[in-house]
Amino acid sequence: MNTNVPLRALVNSDRSHRELRLTIIDQAILPDRLRAELLFLFRTARNDWPTIKTDPTAYLSRKAFGCWRLAIEKLSTPNFAVSVLSAISILTAILLAVAVIDSEARRVNSGETTTAVDDVATIISLGKQPNPDPAKGVGANSNGRVGFSKGSGEGSKAEARKSSGGGGG
Repeated sequence: MNTNVPLRALVNSDRSHRELRLTIIDQAILPDRLRAELLFLFRTARNDWPTIKTDPTAYLSRKAFGCWRLAIEKLSTPNFAVSVLSAISILTAILLAVAVIDSEARRVNSGETTTAVDDVATIISLGKQPNPDPAKGVGANSNGRVGFSKGSGEGSKAEARKSSGGGGG
């Protein structure tokens, strides 16, 4: 081991918590990651149990102070306020859009529509068409589109029959 390394290089500097630290996301499946986190929680609780048992209020106050210090540290990071305000603004815009669309859909379903499109639209009836005679189909008693003999095109018979045949094999 090289003993000429300055002590300052061996000890983490105070500004190291503000520098970029890369994290690698584990590629394990979710239950395995959850199991690892629970094992870490149980190990930590087992290691801290003697302290918790002897003085629980002091332990909880130390943990609360640690959480408070961590929150202050996170709040003091650059661009924290901008990122939080951006996230809140985006979520608010999405919620407002959903609320407006939902209220519009309820208004349309209840019949309170007053849009210009409803006022302009008119229904035109072309008159009553006479019902065609079912005995006179497209191929009935004529050279229909199917078949070559008279009266045999496209189901021109009066009664339905089982279909048969088709191409030659």
